[in-house]
Amino acid sequence: MLRTVTVKNGMIQGLPAADPRITSFKGIPFAAPPVGENRWRAPQPASDWEGVFRAFEFGPISLQAPTGVDQNDIYTREWAVDPDIPMSEDCLYLNVWTPARSPDERLPVFVWYFGGGLQVGNTADSPCLYGTLEEVCRSVIRQKWSLMVSGSRAGGSS
Repeated sequence: MLRTVTVKNGMIQGLPAADPRITSFKGIPFAAPPVGENRWRAPQPASDWEGVFRAFEFGPISLQAPTGVDQNDIYTREWAVDPDIPMSEDCLYLNVWTPARSPDERLPVFVWYFGGGLQVGNTADSPCLYGTLEEVCRSVIRQKWSLMVSGSRAGGSS
């Protein structure tokens, strides 16, 4: 299986997903942290890293009100803020899942960005977390999912 890839910013190492035929790459920075002079401005490019980026854990959750976790409440069960993942303004990370076995395979990948309009959502909310390869592929095809980018961060055109 493809567990290490090279992208614009450097090398990334992933881990087997729940289905070992899938590799998950978690917590990949897609922009510079939106803090300090970058706060409420258009996203800036992510910095390059040296060595291999270990994409093993989800990135921080954007700052939001914690909902609590009540397994009897559909809202908190489905959209609860995971207490095990830290919150931070530095929250511009994405996750990628792929069944590719080599960089030469031209297969689709599943990329998960969070939304939430500065109220809810995080990168660990992905529908791809626990399914098998077949379940994920069937869901993507049946739902005809597509990536929609919404303006949950302020920014201008570039």
